[in-house]
Amino acid sequence: MEYSVDLLSKNPINSLMENGEFFITILNGQLIQNLCNLPNGAELTSTGHLNKKHMPKAFKAVHVSRQGNDVLGCLLKFNSSKENDVCVHINHISTKDGVEKVEIHNRFVVCKNANINIIEQAFCLEIDHLGHQKKVTSEWLLEEGASLSYYGFGEVNSQPQSRQTNTISIQQKQNSVCDFFTFYWDSCWVENKINAELLEKNTTCRLHSISLLKKNSCVNNNIIITHHASDCESEQNYKGVYDEESKGVFNGIVVVKRDAQNTNAFQNNNNILLSDYASIQSNPQLEIFADDVKCSHGSTTGQLDQKALFYLRSRGCSEALANNILLQAFLNSVLESVQHPELKKSIILTLNKKLDINQAD
Repeated sequence: MEYSVDLLSKNPINSLMENGEFFITILNGQLIQNLCNLPNGAELTSTGHLNKKHMPKAFKAVHVSRQGNDVLGCLLKFNSSKENDVCVHINHISTKDGVEKVEIHNRFVVCKNANINIIEQAFCLEIDHLGHQKKVTSEWLLEEGASLSYYGFGEVNSQPQSRQTNTISIQQKQNSVCDFFTFYWDSCWVENKINAELLEKNTTCRLHSISLLKKNSCVNNNIIITHHASDCESEQNYKGVYDEESKGVFNGIVVVKRDAQNTNAFQNNNNILLSDYASIQSNPQLEIFADDVKCSHGSTTGQLDQKALFYLRSRGCSEALANNILLQAFLNSVLESVQHPELKKSIILTLNKKLDINQAD
C-alpha cells in the first residue's frame, strides 16, 4: 500500500517536525519507504530484508519475537560525509488500524567520524484511539570518532491503557561522543531499560531526561553505564516534576571496571513533588573496581522552596507564575545541554505551555 505526505498532515506535528529536511516514517511499526528522505551517506533497510550475515556483529541477530512472530524494525547506518551534523526526524505514527501489541527492533550505526542529530517522536492520529502495548528495542553502535545527539519524546495523545517498554543498548568505541535526551510530558506508562557500554578509551556518554507528569502517569528509568576502558566520561542528569498521582522510578548504576582508570562519572537525580499523592523512588549506585577515578552520585526529592515562592509573590508575581519560574529554573540544567537551537526553543515553548496547564488546573 502506498502512502503520501498527506498522512502526516492529519496530525498536529509541530513546525520543527514539518520543516525537517530529512525524515523517516514508521506507521504502526512498519517502515514506509516512500515517506523517507535521508541525507547523503545514510543507508536504511527494513530488518525484514536482512539476514544474519548482513547484520553488524555488535548487534543481536533477533528477528523473531517470543510469540514466534516477525519483529518489525529497521537498520539505519550513517556514514561520514560532507553533510555531517545533519538532523534526521524519526516519526512513529499509530492509527486505529494498528494492532494493540507492537514489537519493534531498530538498529543504528554511526560510522567512523560521522556526526548526526536524531529527533524521534511518536504520534497517534486518532485522539480516541484505544491504548496499545508497545515494546521498542533500539541498539546503537558508535564507531571511532562518531558523534550522536539523540532527542526522544514521549507519545502525544497517550491513552490511560497505553504501555510502552523501551530497551536501549548503546555501545561506544574510541573517541566517540553520545548525548541522549528523553522528554516525557503526558506519558501514561513508560519503562526505560538503558544499557550503555564505553568499550574503548576517550569515550563520552551523557544521558539527560525531563519528566513532567500528571494523573496516573509513570516513567520508570533503569540505567546501567559500564566503563570498560580508561579516560572515559559519563553523566546522568535526570529531572522529574510529579503532580496528582503520578510517580517516577530512577534506578541508576555506574560500573567502573578494573582497567577503567582515570574515569570521570557523574550521576544526578532531582525530583519535585507537587502533590501529596505523587511519589518517586530513587536509587543511584556506584560500583567501582578501579582506584584512579572521579565519581559522584546524588539524589534529591522535595517540594518548591516556600521562601523563594514568598520572595517572588512579594515582587508582584501571581502564585502560578511564581511556581512556573521556579520549575523552569529547576529544569534548566537539562535544557542548557540541548545544542540544537530550534529544538531548544520548541522544547522551552512546550515546557512553558505544560507548566501553565498544570497551574491552571
